Amino acid sequence: MREMDGLPTGASLTRAVKRLELSGFVRKVSEYPAREKGAPYVLTDPFTLFALTFLERCAFDSWQACAATPAYATWRGLAFERLCFAHVPQIKAGLGISGIESRVCSWKGQAEGKTAQIDMLIDRKDGIIDICEMKFTDARFELGRMEYEALARRREVFREATGVTSALNLVLVSANGAARGSYALNLQAIIDGDQLFG
Repeated sequence: MREMDGLPTGASLTRAVKRLELSGFVRKVSEYPAREKGAPYVLTDPFTLFALTFLERCAFDSWQACAATPAYATWRGLAFERLCFAHVPQIKAGLGISGIESRVCSWKGQAEGKTAQIDMLIDRKDGIIDICEMKFTDARFELGRMEYEALARRREVFREATGVTSALNLVLVSANGAARGSYALNLQAIIDGDQLFG
């Protein structure tokens, strides 16, 4: 096999990616339904992600100036999602399903012209799929009508696109918990930061 852009190919590339995966720098993205080949990888090392996002593109005079930008808010949300994928055993413990065999994956698809993306699916062997939505906010997350309807719409697009017959639970994973409003009562569970690090 030939080399492209100085990167190894074939067995050398496979070994290099496997080493990066074992060391925690990258993670193979498990998708629903599972793919045999061609699964994408994502960079997961927190410092490398931070350095690539902010240090290499340092266009701000102070950290306070950077923290007020939309780019920082986006990065913070994505960093929290990665943190959640690194703490799946704690999320499962918070849901009370530690002993149930499951597969954790992401999903993106469409049905009847509607597109949806789900941060994390916990596809359980007991016939239930937990649809986990990750939210990072400075205070307790307040689940309003619009956010709840968006979650419910994603659940229905997922059901229509995949044809699953499993029960689909809506779960919120929020760094600072969630306000207990009327829409929060429609969630199967709320996992907070204390449970992630417990």
